[in-house]
Amino acid sequence: MGIKLKTPQQAIERMVEGKAQLIKRSIFETLSMVGEECIIAMRKNKPHNYTDQSGNLRSSTGYMIVQDGKVMTRGGFEQVKGGDEGVKTGKKAVAEVAKQFPEHSVLIVVAGMKYGVYVERRGYDVITSGKLRAKEEAPRLLKEMGLIL
Repeated sequence: MGIKLKTPQQAIERMVEGKAQLIKRSIFETLSMVGEECIIAMRKNKPHNYTDQSGNLRSSTGYMIVQDGKVMTRGGFEQVKGGDEGVKTGKKAVAEVAKQFPEHSVLIVVAGMKYGVYVERRGYDVITSGKLRAKEEAPRLLKEMGLIL
């Protein structure tokens, strides 16, 4: 006596695809939440604040979520003072990094102004707090949700 499949193959495939979409949506929502936390950490919670005279450096901070090469959302990149150049540079920088990830789900956090590295070297927090938040929180939350091992 053998086992006979009575469920149509298409029904099984639809169920599996539905579960996969649910998992992708959960990953997206988690990464979005972490991305917003990164922006808060980079912009507001600074114990050693730097003086952003033009507003460009803070305006260039933001994040993007990419899933399988498709840009799902981005956040941050809000103009501070007269930092319209920072907004443009930050969006351009995150888009360039996103091209490197044609597969999987990725949270990308950037400070787009090139001189941000020099500000960090002087002991100020430009992107470090956001980067650390992303590296710690995203895996922890995804693991708690059972979305990664």
